[in-house]
Amino acid sequence: MEVRTVDGWQPVSSARQRLLLALLIAEAGHVVPIDRIIDHLWPGTPPASGAKVVHTYVGRLRRAIGDTDGSLVVTRHPGYLLAACPNEMDSLAAAEVLRAYRRSDAATPSHEAGCRLDAALNLWRDEPFRDVPEHPVLDQYRATLTSLRLDLLEARADVGLAVGDTGGRLIHLLGEATAAHPLRESLWARYVRVLHAARRRADALQAYQQAYHILRDELGVEPDDELRRAHQEVLADREVLPDQEALVDQEMLADGDALPDREDATVMPVSSAASAADAGAGVGRVGRWWRWSPTRLASVAATAAAVVAFAAASRQVARPEPLEQAQPAPAATPATANLSASGPSGVASSGAATVGSGPLVPGDASVLVADTTYPDGSEVQVSSRFVKIWTIQNAGTVSWRHRYLRAQPPDPGGAPSACVVPERVALDDVGPGGRILVSVSVIAPDHPTQCLVRWKIVDEFDRQCFPNRRPVFFFVNVVE
Repeated sequence: MEVRTVDGWQPVSSARQRLLLALLIAEAGHVVPIDRIIDHLWPGTPPASGAKVVHTYVGRLRRAIGDTDGSLVVTRHPGYLLAACPNEMDSLAAAEVLRAYRRSDAATPSHEAGCRLDAALNLWRDEPFRDVPEHPVLDQYRATLTSLRLDLLEARADVGLAVGDTGGRLIHLLGEATAAHPLRESLWARYVRVLHAARRRADALQAYQQAYHILRDELGVEPDDELRRAHQEVLADREVLPDQEALVDQEMLADGDALPDREDATVMPVSSAASAADAGAGVGRVGRWWRWSPTRLASVAATAAAVVAFAAASRQVARPEPLEQAQPAPAATPATANLSASGPSGVASSGAATVGSGPLVPGDASVLVADTTYPDGSEVQVSSRFVKIWTIQNAGTVSWRHRYLRAQPPDPGGAPSACVVPERVALDDVGPGGRILVSVSVIAPDHPTQCLVRWKIVDEFDRQCFPNRRPVFFFVNVVE
């Protein structure tokens, strides 16, 4: 704790004087009775002449801060009052900047408003009252100061987003603040938006995933509307995708039933030979990528020939691929399950559904529109972090509410994926015909390998929405 005098900034040497000044600061503008000061300075063991000792401490404090006439630490029955102006106390100055911003600058953000907010944030140099003895009153005041600083930081982020000033310092401050206060959703929302505005889309998506998992694990709740909107804004902005050239042409996807199993398919760049071949074969093309059989062919030309032969046999019209392909119907009479639970996914309140014969909810359907980032077969660096994104369409007549992608265990006898992924990823709510972007944060292992992770769409009760369809998946090669 320091005070500014005619000789500059000076420390307050005595621990009890620092505590006395801190108590007056915490109650600035209000009279603190002498009896309460005694209880605070000597809890449980007050001196016999406590009032006289407090009077002596106040006199020493006035001399230390240059208050020779007693106009700052004012004697007022039944105790003392700190009569500080905003330009005489950092916390009051910062609070005044925030009030002025909300009163006028919030409606018309400007660089000048940003500078004022920066100046207020710069008043924090360390933890408040770090060198003052612990006290419950000061704990409450520290919490008030922390809330004030976070309000200032959020206001600064709003100004930065409005005027295009989202530099490294703002990102650094928001990153530190979200780490220290991970349950403050409004802070996460601004952090996601500022990262996005700084063209750090992958970091923005990763920040959202981090916030999502913290909120789910710590509080058992979904992100609020503001944070979900920030996430959707990032997903909807394709202009800043790091893999822009790998974007899939949504109008040119081949029919899923005519393709090899979605679990086994991969992708390959189109060569000039393949481009020429598909002109006469009518093969559905996926941007710059071909879907081909899992047999690894020796050359792109051989791949093209295989695709042409496959298309000639099927003669299917190109259309979006079902997200999870239909499994063959079982020969035995399928079991039934009583769906007595009612939920937002559209499940009826009573009745039975045939397990393995169709979707969990009649009329429900999903379509994989695009592998938006990291098409299957992409290479990623060891220990890297990346975000896999799919574009998915609600192709049925049922609105999707509270749905998720659930990571599936490996096949019996198969090795688990070396990539680290969240167990469950929330899907945005969407009505029939709508499209959503689904992002999954992935951490690659620290050694070269291949990663294959399968996912199924489930409802809030963890029931598979399409039990008879194969999962959606991603497959990457991890290289050094």
